[in-house]
Amino acid sequence: MKVITKISIAIIAMLNIMPCAKAEEKTNTIDTQRNIIKLNCGTGMLFSKIYDNSKRIEKNTSSTLDLSLNYIHLYDKKHGYIFDLTYSNIIGLEKNELFLGAGIYGIKTKDNGWYYDGNLCIGYIRKDFGQGENGIALKGQIGGGYKLSEHLSIGANLGALAGIYMDKEENYNYSSSKYSIDNEGNRPIRLTLSIGVQYYF
Repeated sequence: MKVITKISIAIIAMLNIMPCAKAEEKTNTIDTQRNIIKLNCGTGMLFSKIYDNSKRIEKNTSSTLDLSLNYIHLYDKKHGYIFDLTYSNIIGLEKNELFLGAGIYGIKTKDNGWYYDGNLCIGYIRKDFGQGENGIALKGQIGGGYKLSEHLSIGANLGALAGIYMDKEENYNYSSSKYSIDNEGNRPIRLTLSIGVQYYF
């Protein structure tokens, strides 16, 4: 009877210790993960003058549909670098913008599975309308989410992008009424709210 009691106590103790060991092993595994793939989809607001020749519509603000893919490498548990590829479609005008950049990334993780992160990128921006089709842009993003498993999390992000497009010299004709049309959207500012998933490996 005493043997059975001891065995029962040992089994109960093992069952209590095992979840702690698994949690510790999982935490250690997360700490050693150095790469993140992030996929976000959302909607935004573009503050830029755009003229649609086909519809004869001029807009100062437009809604956008944004899709971004990020690759992140962490040097330690909190800091690293990021590559950002973002595609934006201007809703209702069938016009597009593409951003490709690189920058710095930071993340703060909690023991309960929540995390907060942010990044700042500089890179190349391109649009398929107007005269200035190529330029440079600065993009920043902050967000947070919850880790569902060792390799997967979900979250939400708030981002901002500001760009400058390079115009051809002959398009700078301030006396021409076509100036605002030829150089449409050359100082874009965009705010985006998105949701997405992250894969850790």
